[in-house]
Amino acid sequence: MTMTNRKNKSTLNQVIGSVVILIGWLILIADIIGSVVLWTLSQNLIVIVSGILIALGALFNIYLFSKEKSRDE
Repeated sequence: MTMTNRKNKSTLNQVIGSVVILIGWLILIADIIGSVVLWTLSQNLIVIVSGILIALGALFNIYLFSKEKSRDE
């Protein structure tokens, strides 16, 4: 593999990592908004608990992808 192919692959990996992190943030924002809206409509505590768990899972995935992206650089 030549040096230009490695550089292109590295750049492609960085772009894919950035896109995955951006999608993770969008999912996190949509989850927070959705859980607040559903909670106001239903007044059910389980909706808040599930929203918090989903938000924590999304934050953990964003952390892992960010760590992996910084490791590749």
